Amino acid sequence: MELSVSTPSIIMMVISMLVSIIVPWVLFGILWRKYKCSPAAFFVGAGVMFVFAFVLEQVMHTIVLSMPGVGSTIQENIFLYGLYGGLAAGVFEETGRFVAFKTLLRKKEETKTAVMYGVGHGGFEASYLLGVGMISNLIIAIMINAGMTDMLFVGVPQDMAVQVEAQLINLAETPWYLFGVGLIERGAAMIAQVALSVLVWYGVKKHWAWFPLAIFLHFLLDFIVVIVNGLTQNVALVEVLCYIMAIAYAVLAWRVYKRYDNACDLKEDDLPEVKSDSVLDYEN
Repeated sequence: MELSVSTPSIIMMVISMLVSIIVPWVLFGILWRKYKCSPAAFFVGAGVMFVFAFVLEQVMHTIVLSMPGVGSTIQENIFLYGLYGGLAAGVFEETGRFVAFKTLLRKKEETKTAVMYGVGHGGFEASYLLGVGMISNLIIAIMINAGMTDMLFVGVPQDMAVQVEAQLINLAETPWYLFGVGLIERGAAMIAQVALSVLVWYGVKKHWAWFPLAIFLHFLLDFIVVIVNGLTQNVALVEVLCYIMAIAYAVLAWRVYKRYDNACDLKEDDLPEVKSDSVLDYEN
């Protein structure tokens, strides 16, 4: 099997890997040094992301998706898959935030703690998903170009060898620019993670209703991405939708912050009603 990964592809892998790992730490430094945000919040956010999303949520997926009949039904129906995946992500991640703000960060009172938490939460997600993924791709790409692919088949069962070969071919034939799509996606994800962190923060500090709203918004984002990507396979459209929704969440978080910041004596009963025609219409 003669394959080759192009130099532009390898360069883009390196760029994606470095940016996904370095940028969260740059943001951490800025928030810590310039805005005096709690450094502990960053590490709590990263830790909670790992435990709730990459351990507990994955355990549930393993159980649910391996259940006879149930798992195959969910995975074969894009709408069920979007509903299940989006709801799972929303519940586990937002619950993780809620628990962190109620316990480890309960003594913190400044909203910027939630921002630092969101950077840690989203930063770990970027480093884990994109950074580690690109390291794996780079190792395999180097092995392909060095003619060492036979090593990847050592000890691999015959029925799995076909899948490994397909993965190698896919890596070699993927256009170079697609290795940079993950960076664009992580940008939108980071914005959304910070915004949702702020909403859950106010769910703990001001009114409980912001917490379930954060779960719904997280679910909605993931659900729409899964459905649009599955139906259209249009990467550009998916990324545009991600940014539109992430920015809308950020605007909502900012408006909530300004509401409580400008009226610190607001009571729970002062929370504006959510109108049925828009999840963003909180000040009308």
